[in-house]
Amino acid sequence: MYKEAGDVYVEHNMFESAARSYLKANLWHKACEYFEKAKKYDDAALAYKDGFLKDSLFYEIAIKFMLKYKQKISKKAYCNIAHHIKIYYHATAISYGKFEEAVEVYKKLINNYEDIKEILEFLLYICRFNILNEIMVSITDSSTLQHYLSKMNELIAKMESQLIRKSDKWNDLMEEYNLYTAYLDKDINKTYECIQYFRSRKKLTTEFYAVNIWL
Repeated sequence: MYKEAGDVYVEHNMFESAARSYLKANLWHKACEYFEKAKKYDDAALAYKDGFLKDSLFYEIAIKFMLKYKQKISKKAYCNIAHHIKIYYHATAISYGKFEEAVEVYKKLINNYEDIKEILEFLLYICRFNILNEIMVSITDSSTLQHYLSKMNELIAKMESQLIRKSDKWNDLMEEYNLYTAYLDKDINKTYECIQYFRSRKKLTTEFYAVNIWL
């Protein structure tokens, strides 16, 4: 019934009404299409989110939509949908090792300072995983770690020039980045300094990584 109603609305160029009918019929592709035609960009973005649970292809389509209409979607809707997209790609990266794909999605969806911190945290997670893997199985090739630290360096350089005041959280992220670069450089003294930093901040998990690197 709702689909048929949507079809009738389309014939009369009543795109918003058509979109809402298609939404009730769980026809998210059509709902998104006609919300877009009606220039109801927030509604279209939210319709994509409703479709996420039914079809993983919606994530790729939603990213393209978000980037196309970034200036026309409200900040609240953008952050909401971007959050759900990143959760999906984060989970996929952990489950299937698709880290590169997830990092690129995070980069595309950067909209503010918090997004920068979020991608840095994700990159640090990947670095932790790589270092732990190297330590446990005695891998000597650090090219993967170098690759992700290089990506971090680009983001840090971009962000630090815009920062008026550096928060404790930002300082923690930078110190962990310094820890992994010290690991690559085999800089024992710098590694020890990082251990002292995380110990003083009671960051026990990161201190554990630092101690293992130092040893």
